[in-house]
Amino acid sequence: MALSHHVQLLSLGDGITAVGDQLPVENIVVRIQPLLNNGKNIFELDTDLRIEVTQFCELSMGANGIDDDISDQPPRIDIKGYRLRDDDSGEEDLVVSASAYLVPWNNCWEKADDFSHDTAEIAKVICRKDGCISPRYTNEWGSIACFMDRLYVPEEFRNRGFASLLQKNLGALLQKVVPLLCGIYAYTSPWELLDDKDAYKKRQTELLRFYKKFGFKQIKDTPVIWMPVHCFD
Repeated sequence: MALSHHVQLLSLGDGITAVGDQLPVENIVVRIQPLLNNGKNIFELDTDLRIEVTQFCELSMGANGIDDDISDQPPRIDIKGYRLRDDDSGEEDLVVSASAYLVPWNNCWEKADDFSHDTAEIAKVICRKDGCISPRYTNEWGSIACFMDRLYVPEEFRNRGFASLLQKNLGALLQKVVPLLCGIYAYTSPWELLDDKDAYKKRQTELLRFYKKFGFKQIKDTPVIWMPVHCFD
């Protein structure tokens, strides 16, 4: 699915341990508390939002680096953000979620074409004729591209800053659990407005403006956006 006003997050394989203590995020105090719980990487952001990052299926190492997944399932990441309720129940609400695919940089076109229309469209923009991601849109040392799928915030929790808090920390969080990350990519297309050309264009402009605030760059005049990894070094 395309990135829209809804939000869904990423997942990484079991057994990956996150490290780190504090992220340099403008105007926000962010504390990362790495805990390994039932195979999930758990982080606390601003002590108000708890993030679970879970990986499904893993990529294998080939002679030329990371080049394939080791199962029949596409490597995928789920991210879920929970917030304690204001009462004394101790229970949490799921306030933001997202998902993404992990794609090898040197086999990007073939893999992305198998996942969805959106991932295929991203690959068309960022890949060379040989199917590898162009050096223009990746770093020199990374091997894994992260293709964002869909971002979702339940209606009752919208306009409260949860999606923004996640987006401000997305790159740094992913680098903690995917050290070989070469970039984060997404396709901004509000498919729900496809039948209304004017509304579609207006919403797409809003989406591009929103994601650019968090370090995403629009590639030429396409709906594809890219977050360079060096933003989080």
